[in-house]
Amino acid sequence: MAMHRNEEKRFFSVRRVLTRAILGIAALFLVSGTPVATGVVAPAQAQAGIRMDGEARAGTQFHDALAPYGQWRHSSRWGDVWAPQITPHWRPYTVGRWIYTDDWGWYWVAGDSEGQWGWVVYHYGRWVFDADLGWIWIPDDTWGPAWVMWRQGTEQLGWAPLPPEPLLVEYREEPDVWSFVQAQEFFAPDIASVLLPANQITVAFQNTVVVNQSLVVNGGFAVNPGIEPAIVAASAGHALKTYQVRPVVLAGTAAVPNAIQAGPQQFRQARQLQRQSIRVTQNQIRPAAQTPKPIPLAKNERGRLGQQPPRFAQGTRPATNLPQNAQQQRTSRQVSPGPQPNQTAQPPTAQPDPNQKRLGGTQQGLTREQQAQQAQQQAQQRQAQRNQQQQTQQQAAQRAQQQQAAQRAQQQQAAQRAQQQQAAQRAQQQRGQLQGLYGQAHGPSPAAHAPGPAPHGPAPAPGPRPGGNPNAGGQRQHH
Repeated sequence: MAMHRNEEKRFFSVRRVLTRAILGIAALFLVSGTPVATGVVAPAQAQAGIRMDGEARAGTQFHDALAPYGQWRHSSRWGDVWAPQITPHWRPYTVGRWIYTDDWGWYWVAGDSEGQWGWVVYHYGRWVFDADLGWIWIPDDTWGPAWVMWRQGTEQLGWAPLPPEPLLVEYREEPDVWSFVQAQEFFAPDIASVLLPANQITVAFQNTVVVNQSLVVNGGFAVNPGIEPAIVAASAGHALKTYQVRPVVLAGTAAVPNAIQAGPQQFRQARQLQRQSIRVTQNQIRPAAQTPKPIPLAKNERGRLGQQPPRFAQGTRPATNLPQNAQQQRTSRQVSPGPQPNQTAQPPTAQPDPNQKRLGGTQQGLTREQQAQQAQQQAQQRQAQRNQQQQTQQQAAQRAQQQQAAQRAQQQQAAQRAQQQQAAQRAQQQRGQLQGLYGQAHGPSPAAHAPGPAPHGPAPAPGPRPGGNPNAGGQRQHH
């Protein structure tokens, strides 16, 4: 195993040297004005639309953290990728659970069996399914609480790994990459135990629409508003607990507010650090009064911050979610420098453009259709609130009427019992009076005071039976 890792590292080192040499030669040709062959292909990361500050970062930090738990491969399209050691029919974001955080939105907590590597691949990079390699992970140094897309329906909720930019629209409409649960089971501590089976995914896919996805804000990290937490709480039928998380981030990557840096010495303890960084807060999100019809995400829409954006996205604007190439990313960093890596970052302080108005938690600058959809969603939510208030008032009036009716019924029953008791007392008094009058008229009954012979004298002795013994009667009288 050690020899295999050393060979992989040597391979990556040689590949980096060759890449830099080719780029240097190409630069010389460009400077000298010599045309470059049209067959030269851009670097894999640039094609994928994945932000990378150089292959060295993936070849060192990511490689060392993930090498013990899978294999690094080379893809002709995506470059250096990592494939986990997993069972068939596995999909990312299926072993663990979802929690809601006030800071980041929906946060994925990897299960114990994936905790040693899940803290990296579920919070960095993108996932894509390769026909030959299966599910592979593409490195990227931007941290997020989870990199997923969301689908919402009346009965099911679903999510899928966020792919590189060229596959984004395709994956939105590909049922096989999605995972679904019944809405009331979304908070299961082991989400794998409540996932819909494969034969129900197509129906769930048809009954849901894409409503959101993780998006990068201009603080240099991502948030995951996902489905409105109040709507999820309404589906579950109870208030939603919220959590506070200190992200465990890979040292040397983009800075994240209030994060715990993990270098090579902490890789083995990353799962324990992740557990210790999560705690329940006193905040709760109440269920929504009514669930409006979900509005699909437009094809060119890169996510919505929602009515109540995560705390670290408030006062910011969504940045370009997936940069087109590394050069654009380097340019944007030079224009708007963020916190330096390996330092505890502070919440972003960038303010929205005063010439742009916020619509439903996102910035104007969308298409008219998107703005109309957001305005319609806000109107539906306001109408739902008004309907809920009216319903609450009606229910309160009905309860008051029911209580009054119950009180009247109790009073009537008490009056009836009192009348029955009075009637019984009068009847008993009448019987006593009649018995007294009878005693005064007839006197006491003799049989009632002293025992004596029967009123008609002793019974005559029986005589002899016909044909019987004449002494039988005397003998019986003698005895």
